[in-house]
Amino acid sequence: MSSAWAASDEKAALRSEIDELMMDCVNDDWDGHGATATSNTAYAAAQRFVAALPTGFKMPEVSVDPDGFFAFEWRRGARRTVLVSVHPDFTLHYAALVGTSRHYGDEPFFNRLPSTLEKLVEHLYSL
Repeated sequence: MSSAWAASDEKAALRSEIDELMMDCVNDDWDGHGATATSNTAYAAAQRFVAALPTGFKMPEVSVDPDGFFAFEWRRGARRTVLVSVHPDFTLHYAALVGTSRHYGDEPFFNRLPSTLEKLVEHLYSL
């Protein structure tokens, strides 16, 4: 199987996970602790985020935050992680721990992965 097909399959699997999470978290208090329901705009933002991931890029794990937004995490151990929360207002909130370096902030999202986040994830997997 070519790497382009494998990347396409990985993105399709990630999109399916988003679909399942949307259904699981469609009502308020989906976690039993007062979490906010996901919305169609949060779902659309998550799907746009996946579409923006570069071809051949390592695919993250996906979850839903208690605020109803989708979160994506790349993890290689206790001190090697990048977490991105995708907000439907075209903002990506991120936190990263790479060894002893901590990074966090907000980046605008216009259907392209910001270079700051791309470099953090690439660095995470180059160690």
